[in-house]
Amino acid sequence: MTARELLLQQLAHAEGQLLQAIRGLDAEAAETRVNPESRTIREQVVHLAEAAVATLVAFEGGTYEAWGTWVPEDRSWEGTKRAWHEIRAGAIAKLPEDDAGLLAAHGFLLAHDYYHVGQIAAARRVAHPEWDTYSLYSPPETGEGL
Repeated sequence: MTARELLLQQLAHAEGQLLQAIRGLDAEAAETRVNPESRTIREQVVHLAEAAVATLVAFEGGTYEAWGTWVPEDRSWEGTKRAWHEIRAGAIAKLPEDDAGLLAAHGFLLAHDYYHVGQIAAARRVAHPEWDTYSLYSPPETGEGL
């Protein structure tokens, strides 16, 4: 297995965990935060979409410097999820073969996704205390039904 193949498998796994963390959340629950200073679940999904934008910039040899400014065209919960899913898929589709590109995707997508999955899961438990955090380890979901 090549590094690129491993990265692609891990990106699919991380996406599955994020989808499990947000599956079934309504717009009201998506505004949940763990504490007053933390991002809401929706804000975290926007941030992950912005990380995919930064990944695309890195693939072109640039440095993304506008952190915190990107917003989806449709700012609704449904639009936010759709934007994240589409932008992330677009970045993965453009995954280059070179080490610099693979490293950028690892940092901006994979490591970033796993980090925020934990934060989203913590906020989800605030919104729905009965939610099973171990559902994150279920087989990866697809983006269908976002």
